Amino acid sequence: MRPRPLILIAAPDGLHPALARVSADPQYETLVVHTGEGALRALYKYRPDGLILSLRLPGLDPWEVLSRVRDMSDLPIAVVDLTYRVADAARALEAGADDYLTPGLSEQLHGPMLRARLRRTADTPPDTASVVEDGLLTLDGRMSPTPGSPRRHCPAPAGC
Repeated sequence: MRPRPLILIAAPDGLHPALARVSADPQYETLVVHTGEGALRALYKYRPDGLILSLRLPGLDPWEVLSRVRDMSDLPIAVVDLTYRVADAARALEAGADDYLTPGLSEQLHGPMLRARLRRTADTPPDTASVVEDGLLTLDGRMSPTPGSPRRHCPAPAGC
């Protein structure tokens, strides 16, 4: 178990201020990636405790990322977007997201919502498949990261 929960933030380069606050919060260890492919790779490599997924993520379509993550894990997922669209919120929640956050939602709620999701999963490790192949990527979850491996910011376009 980690001393602090690891949150994977998958968002375009130039984080929204609310996401930047999460990434600077000392309660969490964060890893920021800027592509959909980077998000999937980081999920396998670092086994985060939660995912914040931007609908404006470049590379692999964020809807595809959401689908793939949900197919292989029960990881808490918060989908974020700059604008609120009922259709996007409904689609994200139906596809397996736990929350849909926008700047219109009071930022005072972001932290408590994230902590609530993490609390419910703290005692249960994510159910993540060992190896997933889909023709585009092969991810082998049997390989574990080196203990104490650094968390890093993965720049676009290379990703993690």
